Amino acid sequence: MPPFRPRPLTVAERATQDFLLEQPRGQGAGLCAQIDHARVIGECHCVCATIDLAVDPAAPRWNRRPADGRIAASAVSRPDAPQHPGELLLHVIDGRLAELEIADWRGDNELAEFPPVRTWEPPRAGGPWPAGPEPESQLGDDD
Repeated sequence: MPPFRPRPLTVAERATQDFLLEQPRGQGAGLCAQIDHARVIGECHCVCATIDLAVDPAAPRWNRRPADGRIAASAVSRPDAPQHPGELLLHVIDGRLAELEIADWRGDNELAEFPPVRTWEPPRAGGPWPAGPEPESQLGDDD
């Protein structure tokens, strides 16, 4: 397989990031300045649409730390959108956009592209679960 060639965000990827950063109380506002400087540097090895991001070092760093350490914003699918059951997660590392993840709750990894933003509940700051330890259903299969 040839090495991945960095590329700009697609229209759907950009729309998804813009949507996630429309958080209540503008908590994601500091990350909005990075979107224009973000490039896709990798894609998930399964068939899902998850992408790895790199931001130009000249772009301002986000000066907040997500409550759970890494997830700056998230959204879960709307109950009236059963064809896309899952969640969106926007990861930040060291104050920089790092990953736009889509998780498929069905487990079949068929979300090969980001669905329209109307598929999702309003975004929230942090992960889809309350701050603190992740619920058991979100943990890996270790133990």
